[in-house]
Amino acid sequence: MWKELGKKKENKLFDVDMLIIDEISMIDAVKFDIILEKINIIDKYRDKPLQIIICGDVLQLPPVDSISGYFFNAHHFDKFTKNAYKCRLTEVKRQDNKEFVEMLQRIRIGTYTDEDLIYIKKMKKNLVNKDDAVFLCAKNKDVDEINKEYYSLNLNEEHIFKKEITLSKKYIMDGLILAM
Repeated sequence: MWKELGKKKENKLFDVDMLIIDEISMIDAVKFDIILEKINIIDKYRDKPLQIIICGDVLQLPPVDSISGYFFNAHHFDKFTKNAYKCRLTEVKRQDNKEFVEMLQRIRIGTYTDEDLIYIKKMKKNLVNKDDAVFLCAKNKDVDEINKEYYSLNLNEEHIFKKEITLSKKYIMDGLILAM
């Protein structure tokens, strides 16, 4: 199948110069190895290698349904990063309160203080209208409890909507579907 993909110059995979994978932390090592293997095969039939940009924060979202751990445990990861340009974003753009940003950073890396926890608990108590709040939860059980509470308040009739998705072109590669 892959040799056939290489022979078809009209294949859209050859028109793509760059693949961007956002939230890379959600991809486990096995899936990342599959992606890299397929790109290596495709690159053999291209004039220039496909450029890959990965971005994400491993301290935010873990891999989905992982049995192999994070993407950086992939067998091909060292080869992939050998000549890679690495860029670390360090400036927070969505928050002006420097002390709050520093506290969130401590919580993010697990070095928070008792004062940080007290501050967070005060923020919870100071909510004026709980209905206007956005809830950030560390555990699915907390999310389930909040959802159950709000679902119980909804007295509307339940509606189920179904949508059929039709892709104009699709390429199935060992379980991966690339849509162009």
